[in-house]
Amino acid sequence: MSILSTLGTDELLRAALEDWLRRQDPKISVQALRSPGDGNGYSNETHVVDLTAAGKARRHILRLPPEHVSLFPRYDLSKQYAFMEALQGRDNVPMARCVGLEPDASVLGRPFFVVDFIEGLVPPDNPTFLEAGWVVDATDEQRKTLWTSTIDAIAALSHVEPSAQLLSQVDWPSNTTPRTLQLLDHYQGLIDWAVETSCPIDFPLLDDLGAYLRESAPPEAEPAIVWGDARPGNIIYRDCLPVALLDWELAYIGNPAEDLAWMLTMQRFYERRLMRAGRSGKRLGGFLGDAETVDYYNARARRPITNWRYYWLLSAYRHLAISQRFAGMMHEFGAYDAEEMMRMRLVPDLFEDVAAVLGDEQHDAFFA
Repeated sequence: MSILSTLGTDELLRAALEDWLRRQDPKISVQALRSPGDGNGYSNETHVVDLTAAGKARRHILRLPPEHVSLFPRYDLSKQYAFMEALQGRDNVPMARCVGLEPDASVLGRPFFVVDFIEGLVPPDNPTFLEAGWVVDATDEQRKTLWTSTIDAIAALSHVEPSAQLLSQVDWPSNTTPRTLQLLDHYQGLIDWAVETSCPIDFPLLDDLGAYLRESAPPEAEPAIVWGDARPGNIIYRDCLPVALLDWELAYIGNPAEDLAWMLTMQRFYERRLMRAGRSGKRLGGFLGDAETVDYYNARARRPITNWRYYWLLSAYRHLAISQRFAGMMHEFGAYDAEEMMRMRLVPDLFEDVAAVLGDEQHDAFFA
């Protein structure tokens, strides 16, 4: 049984982490571990580590995979860390400094990595940053800065060419099957796992969407780093400017258009959810509309997006696949019936949007 499962964030965990950190710096003393308390994310366990080194106070972030109920069947911390390490010092792609990775579960009971703590504000997920908090309280000008600087960072990421070393660590296993098809296989696997373990519901529209994406996959492009979860809720800001891009567990090698599509798919999801609840789901003042956002990105990215409709549908497919497993998790926690969670609470509006786009070849997948 692991240190974490037995004792949590107490003296034994503190001492074990301190011993590990002292491999790098013998003068380190870990003072305390605590939850960040930001309410964002479901897929990892995160602790803020307060420490001193040579008498100077410092903070790190300790990240571990979940111990019990998990959103994904497998967690590859080494892969996440490889992406983060490859992006250190890249122009306009702000990242927390990587401190170290430990793949050996015997140290803390699970693999883990440590990065620097970055001061700043993260747009909340619960309630969403569209409902309350510092983003709502900001001016239109400040929100425009937040929006455009976020797109600047996503566009800057598209300019990073993955090295041969990184590709050897994180690329898809087949060098003959197009990466988009391997991505679809990966998310079909997540759907199958969710059906088998926790959410045994068949969604014909999801099957139709997967078939369409396979049949319509665009030609293979040059490999690029895809963040996989690009959205304001995974960014630390200061003065409405990104200072760290977070949460790389969904990262993969693919087409960088998928990052912008994911951001706007998630934005639409949150806006529609507010409308369904009887609140204003209009885009906040200062945030650009979908078409304007794509134009802004295209002017700055390594390659312009030429098939926006496809990449919007691909992001919707990924979102629906993850949501099916999330519904199963909520059922396992005893919170909701899985089918009710999926059909009524999580993604009814996304299903409607997908049906509209998939059923009309002229639909441009711009919603705001």
